[in-house]
Amino acid sequence: MDVEINEVTPVEYEWVLRAGADEMEPRVNEALKMQQKQADLEGFRKGKVPMSLIKKRFGKAIGHAVAEQLVQERFEQDLEDGDFDAIGQATLTQLDYELDEDLRAVVTFGVRPNVKLKDLSGQQVEALDYEVTDEDVDEEIDNFRREHADLRPLEDEPASETDYVTVDLQRIDRTSGTPILGEKEEDVSFFLDDDQLKDELREALVGQQAGGTVRAELAVESDDEDVQEETMIETSGQSQPAQQNAQHLYEVNVKDVKRRDLPELSDAFVGEVTDDEVASVEELRREVRNRMEQMAERQAREFLHGNIAERLLDLHSVPVPDSVVEANLDAFIEDVEERNDGELPDDFDEAAFRRSNRDYAEQQGRWMFIRDQVIEDEGLDVNDDELRDHLTQRGPMQLPPDQAQQMMHSNPELKEQVKQQLLSEKVFDVLKERLDVVEKDMETLQQEREAQMQQDRGATPTAAGPVPS
Repeated sequence: MDVEINEVTPVEYEWVLRAGADEMEPRVNEALKMQQKQADLEGFRKGKVPMSLIKKRFGKAIGHAVAEQLVQERFEQDLEDGDFDAIGQATLTQLDYELDEDLRAVVTFGVRPNVKLKDLSGQQVEALDYEVTDEDVDEEIDNFRREHADLRPLEDEPASETDYVTVDLQRIDRTSGTPILGEKEEDVSFFLDDDQLKDELREALVGQQAGGTVRAELAVESDDEDVQEETMIETSGQSQPAQQNAQHLYEVNVKDVKRRDLPELSDAFVGEVTDDEVASVEELRREVRNRMEQMAERQAREFLHGNIAERLLDLHSVPVPDSVVEANLDAFIEDVEERNDGELPDDFDEAAFRRSNRDYAEQQGRWMFIRDQVIEDEGLDVNDDELRDHLTQRGPMQLPPDQAQQMMHSNPELKEQVKQQLLSEKVFDVLKERLDVVEKDMETLQQEREAQMQQDRGATPTAAGPVPS
């Protein structure tokens, strides 16, 4: 029996096993005899089926099973005895074996790359310095009032940019100017200040009164000719496969216009809408400010961590085994299933999904190896006291101490998940100290981002745009 291990890439290896027919014969014969003892075929007593019939009926399958078992045992033993830091799922890529012939098997496996972290002195990353102002708090409280506002019907007044409308949309044939049967949406309601509303529809409806009719050109981002809600609302969230935009003409019948009547901001109003959990306007302001500061802190931390990871990835061209990329893609697909009640959507194209997400899966693998190297170099770890502190005080659950202790013992998967989260925080703390962190306020970041976007388009900077979250 002969084994050789060949390097395909610095992180991919082939393990090749060759075994002669004389080496395979004793193993196969033993398996055939076990099958003979268990065989219960018509016309023969159990255990008395002739070996020639056993080999004819079961020989090929048993031979492959014996070969696979030998390959698995020898491969695992060689990895255990060798110096390979294998990672990911090994793959049996070739198994050539027939009864009474030689065996040749090939297993591909990945290994951890050798990562040497570079000196980060002088490497800059941007951090967001965001301060919650009184104006921010006032705006959030105004949003709170809008959420609890009554809607007052408008009879003879035109709709403003903040009003609530109910409309019917009828697609119109552009050539004849007549309605297209079966392509009408009725009683569709929305606020005109909804950020996701299409600008063309908003502009057409501002200034219209109840009972009025207006025509509008709307882009439909779908191959389906039916009128869908996406006709009115911009696509948001996860990116979708690119589709051809079609300009369709619609006749919009304004059935109803309503305006918000904002409630007076008073202690009585605050107590009523919060079920007396908040007693006064001042207490509401404090709670709103505290919540906004916590959100701003989290967003600033995520912004900095994202920039740190991006900079480390730019500096380190770490090779990633294919097995790790595939494992990450498997995890992405499992996430799609979880978000779809445990099943993949009927129209889910797994092959296309894997192609489009492969670069990101490879990037995730690269970051994992960089992160692990920081942990190893710095000797980072998380003890039970730190886990308990996170579960009882710092984390989102904030459990009582006895429940936290019970969870750590009864749910090892959750414990490991929290441990990895805390390790990541320590990794970013270490890297933050090594890098040159430059704090910038939101306005500066907006201006720089817009200037970069304009430069990429070969144009002159204009008004600033928002920094993507």
